[in-house]
Formats: sequence, C-alpha cells, structure tokens
Amino acid sequence: MRAEKIIFASDFKGIKLRENLCEYANRFGIPIEDIGIFEGSPLDFIDVTKQLALKLSSPNTYGVLICNDGHGVCMAANKFNFIRATLCYSQEDAQKVRKKLNSNVLCLGCQNFSPDQAISCLNAFIETEFEQDKYGKSIEKLGAFATAHADNGVNLIVRGIISCRDHILLSTTTKHNQEFGKNLFFLPGGHVDYNESAISALKREILEEMYLQVNDIKFIGALECSWDKKGNIYHELNLVYRVDITNLSLDTPPRSSEPFIEFIWCPLSKISEYHILPEQLNPMLQEVAKNTDTTLFYSQMMQIT
Repeated sequence: MRAEKIIFASDFKGIKLRENLCEYANRFGIPIEDIGIFEGSPLDFIDVTKQLALKLSSPNTYGVLICNDGHGVCMAANKFNFIRATLCYSQEDAQKVRKKLNSNVLCLGCQNFSPDQAISCLNAFIETEFEQDKYGKSIEKLGAFATAHADNGVNLIVRGIISCRDHILLSTTTKHNQEFGKNLFFLPGGHVDYNESAISALKREILEEMYLQVNDIKFIGALECSWDKKGNIYHELNLVYRVDITNLSLDTPPRSSEPFIEFIWCPLSKISEYHILPEQLNPMLQEVAKNTDTTLFYSQMMQIT
C-alpha cells in the first residue's frame, strides 16, 4: 500500500541531506513533514527519533531518519515495537527491506551518501510494495517477541480502562498466536520505561498499540501481584487509569498495530465471564462499573513459605 505521509528527521550532521530529501519528496505528491532537528535546537538524535516515532500514527505513514552513519537513529527507532527501522546503503537494500520486512522507517548515514544515492534509496523505499502473501507470517512472528520482564525486582505496568457505551476495551491474542494464552484477556497498556512517568507510558503504549491519541487520564487504583514463573517469583505493580479517547465505535474496535493481539469490546455487565489477567483486575473493574470515585487497591501476592 502506498505511503500516505512521509516524516523526515535528522541529527545536526544530517540536516543538509534531510533538506535535500524533503525537497525531492515533494515531487511524490505525498504529504511530507519535516520535524528537524533545526539549527539551535537542544535535541539530539535520540530525542528527534522519539518525536518521529510518536508521529507514526498510521500504518501507512513512513519515516526517514538521518544521522552521521545511520546506526544511532536506527537503534533508537527500533526501541518502539511498532517500528521496523532499517539502515540502507543502496537502492537494492531499500527494495529488500520494504518487500520482505515491511519496513516503515528508512535510516540513512549522511557520511555514506551523495544526495543522488540517498534519493535512489528513498525512491525504492517509497515505491516498493510489501509482499504480504509471501512474508506476512514472518512479520507476525517478528512482532510477537515478548516484552522483556524482570525476574528480579518489581515490574511497573500501566493499564488503561477505555470505555464506550457500557463496554470496556480488552486485548486478546489473535488466532495465529493463541499458544501464548488462549481465551485470556488484558487491559491495554504495558511496561513503564526507566525515567518515564506512568501517564506518559500509558499514552505511549496506547499510541503504539492502536494508533490512538489520549484526551484525558484519571487514576483509578493499583494492583500488586506475584506468581511463580518457572521457579522464579515474578512481581508486578499495576497502575490502573480511566482513559478518555474520542470517536470510538462499538462497531469497529481499534485496529491493533501488533499482529499478535487484537482488541474487543466487552460489555461491563459480562465482565465476570472474561478471564482477565491479572485476576484481581476483574473485581476492580466491577467496582469501576459502579462509577465509584474511591481509589481502589487490590493485592494478589503469593504467600512465600
């Protein structure tokens, strides 16, 4: 599917090449956005890469990242699980990563390229279609790598209660990945990164998982839990928030950016019929359904003898 938008970003060394590519990309007839870095900016390549990542709000939006050798922006971009950033050195590289890997971010090193070489890479990246029938299964597997969990210490998790007309949004595994947990359901959310606020983490996770922007967030309560994970005690602290998102529809659940999960609407009246993990989230959600303003706390800790 042809790109609907191209977003460009670079570090300071890549400014000239970025400007040349932006000027050329205008000829594609596709909307473009240049987010810098601009002269005098205090940002570095990590900051501008994160800004670009958070703007990839559609599966048909492509990014172009440039730094001195391309390695830094590529590593930074691939911290986001919905990004498949690839460093290309030739037109043939760009064709392969689009055709076989459905790459959505092209990374270039300005020290390696003349403007003409970079343009040939950009041309190939934009014009080459992903071969879904041939490589789609591999990309699903690539997206199904589990997020790393810490076996020592406490895992800090944020979860969002997203509602629409007496229903709440749950995630579950797709039919291709039910070996990871059949008939199990979860609230949208995920891990809080180091030095990241819980609210920022929840907004990021929702953007990454379903390309939706959050309007408002309200803290509901917390759930601590632990369980035996192959002989190790896994410990998790969940912070639960009510999340306001506009223009939701029960007819069409949000589209997942991750091939191994999908979203469904669950009637609040039937919450008890769903196996939601962690399990103590179920009574918490039943309390939330009563529109209580009381901050809730639940514990589901193993008793260690």
